[in-house]
Amino acid sequence: MARHRLQRLQRLPVELLLEILSFAAARSAGNYRTLLLVSKKIEGLVKLHCLQVVPVVLDDCQRLRSFHHLLQTCPQVANHVRYLWIVGEGHTCWHLIDAILASCTRIVSLACTSRSLTALCSSSPSSPTPPTACTDLTLIESWHAWDDIIQTPHGPKLCAQLTRLRLQEGLTPQFPRHLFPRLTHLAFASRPIRDYLARHLETLKPLRRLRHIVVTTLWWRDGLGHGGLSQFPGGELLEMDERLEVLDCKNGWTELGAWRDGVGGGWSLWDRARLERRSMVVFQGAFKALVR
Repeated sequence: MARHRLQRLQRLPVELLLEILSFAAARSAGNYRTLLLVSKKIEGLVKLHCLQVVPVVLDDCQRLRSFHHLLQTCPQVANHVRYLWIVGEGHTCWHLIDAILASCTRIVSLACTSRSLTALCSSSPSSPTPPTACTDLTLIESWHAWDDIIQTPHGPKLCAQLTRLRLQEGLTPQFPRHLFPRLTHLAFASRPIRDYLARHLETLKPLRRLRHIVVTTLWWRDGLGHGGLSQFPGGELLEMDERLEVLDCKNGWTELGAWRDGVGGGWSLWDRARLERRSMVVFQGAFKALVR
């Protein structure tokens, strides 16, 4: 950054400067790291305050070690982490994940595996509240271990405080629907076939606050080719329930990308699903008008 531009930036009122820096930092952890290098004044403003809007992604052992070291050398960092995607394989990674999650108690949006969530909900068993402020949970795995989660001291309490839940895979028979009284948004993977969706909707009936049910699919075109959708166009599927939205995960889709966009102020999974629903409803209306 040119020196005169930096000087002009630093002369802005602190409140306005923090707003600008927070907007930039929220886009990615890379932006946040770059801002730390701009100047001592900017670093002082950004380091803790802007960390609250940064989507922190820890997806390998090296990043886990580095972040764990940061928490040990600068413990106050833990209280400023709000958005965390954390995953890793093997005992070393699991130990680091458990330690990081135990330290970062003010997370509001968490993406992890059932194993990590089970470990988190098993910590501080004597505490009356869950060891996390999370209200937005993404489970990253092919099978969700609900039985393990709900048998922990804090598992049911955590489920009860969630308002948004994204399951990377399907809605399993073990899904403890009675433990989610505050849930308003739910997303899970499924083939967009009428019988499948009817079963899922029946399962979700007790969730009275649920306003958005997003079915993500990689089999949209596949279903069309095998007759699964040939008799039930997309618009007709949506007529099954006004809360239902089907999101075609096209080429280039990644769970990490969708999560990061959502917490970073971009198009969230929920935003994309609402837009796709509107498009399908409009198309269905036009199609019906043409065939009359």
